[in-house]
This record gives sequence, C-alpha cells and structure tokens, in this order.
Amino acid sequence: MCIILIFGSTSAAFGSSFTFTNIRLQNALTLSLSAINDRGQIAGYASGVTHNSDGFLYLSGKFTTVNFPTGSSTVPESINNRGNIVGYYFDGMSNHGFLYSSGSFHTIDFPGAIETVPTQNNKYGNIVGWYEYTIANPHGFMMDSSGNFRTIDYPGAQISSLNGINDHGQIIGSYSNNPSGPISHCFFYSKGTFKSIGFPHDDGSGCTGINNHGQIVGTYYKGDVSHGMLYSVGKLATVDFPNSPSTHLIGINNKGHILGHHDNEGFLATLNENKQDNNNQGE
Repeated sequence: MCIILIFGSTSAAFGSSFTFTNIRLQNALTLSLSAINDRGQIAGYASGVTHNSDGFLYLSGKFTTVNFPTGSSTVPESINNRGNIVGYYFDGMSNHGFLYSSGSFHTIDFPGAIETVPTQNNKYGNIVGWYEYTIANPHGFMMDSSGNFRTIDYPGAQISSLNGINDHGQIIGSYSNNPSGPISHCFFYSKGTFKSIGFPHDDGSGCTGINNHGQIVGTYYKGDVSHGMLYSVGKLATVDFPNSPSTHLIGINNKGHILGHHDNEGFLATLNENKQDNNNQGE
C-alpha cells in the first residue's frame, strides 16, 4: 500500500518553483528512491518489508517487487526509458551488479573485482558504476552494450565512482583524495575531459543523476547539514525539501522531475519551468 502526501509549491532554483510529493510504502522502515525515467517509472528499494532490502518498481501508486532470485537484498539503482533496471544484490559474501530486462536478471561483475555496483544505465545499454579489487578502494567503470568494461577514474584521485550517464555519453561521478574520510567532490566527464563541480567553500559534494539536457543533481554539505544541489546551464542552486533538516537529491529525468530523500523518506519534486539544454557544458 502506498501513501502519498502532496505539498504546495515553494520558491527554489533559478527563480523557479517545485511541487514536492512524499512517496511512502506501508510497513517499510525506510524507503529509498533511486531513479526515475521519462515514463514516470521509479526504481528504488525499501527495508523492513520481507528481506534486508527489497527492490521495487513504482508507477502510478503501484509498487512491484524487483528482487534478485538468490540475493538476500536487492538494490535497484537506475531505470532507463526502455524500462531496464540496473543495480546490485548481496549474495551473503559480497555485492554483485545486475541488469533486469524483459523479466530476466543478468549478473554484472567487473573482471577480477570483489565487488561491483552499477549505478546508472542509458538507453543504449551503456552502464556506469564502481568496483573494488580491495576493500575501501573503489574505481569507476563503464560497460558498453557489448559487455566490454573500462576503468574511468578522476585524475590523481585515490577514490572514484561513476554515478550517472545520459544518452549523450556524458558521465557524472564523485572522487576523493582522502580514503580514510567521507569527504568527496562531484565531477562531470565528457569526451576525455573532467570538470569538478561544487559550491564554493562547501564541505564536500556528490553527483548522483544527470539527464539528457545536462542537468545534474546531487548533494552538498555544510558542516553536518546536507542540501540538495541542482546544476543547470553552468549554474548551481540549492533545492531543499521544505522545513526539512536534510535533503539529498538522487536523480532527474528529461522532464525535470527530481527524486530525493529527506528524513528517511523519499520524495518527487516537479520542476515548474521549461527545461534548458546544457549538453555542451563540459565540452
């Protein structure tokens, strides 16, 4: 059963407004929304239902379970406009990536890695994510539609992860030069060029979603407080859930609909403005 609460519009980024909608699943201790496609399908996961973590597909008030058959927990991370879902499952020993397409699961493991976590897929079947050869030492990867892998790490960083890819092949991710701490920074990557993105004087940031207009969402930190971050046409703006002490933006589709979390709840923010194309921002 789903309970939806509609909140009124509020002033937000670039002089525009958002309508916030809470999305809740009955009997779930926590609900995490991961991605939304242009059809309005939302992929995510919940805890406290049947497994440690249950994957789901949500559309028009209906939840459908998406659980890897042999996994003790399943975490969908992305859904493209073809309805194909990527994410990872835990087999009792480590995390493995998966692709869910046409009702069938397929395992994705970076060669030789002890852990593989896909984070986003585009309509061409390209998948990005991160992997580890050793614990706490992640590297970014991209897998093409033919199953070929390649590593993509932010130059000079000790830790890298790829968190999103759009249909133009533009990629966003996070990197850190401090393997013992949580501080990370957001980056944009296109055609071999990296660009760091973040608010001046923030205490860390992470990018988690990019659409075909080059709009990027993520989270930045000031002290112990997290804020939603929207990057569009070369400008950064804060997008926070009304009256919430913390906001994390997770994904954005080509219609400008944004997924996020606040206070351990998921929400959908509808951007009330005409989208602007930002495809050349990093080129």
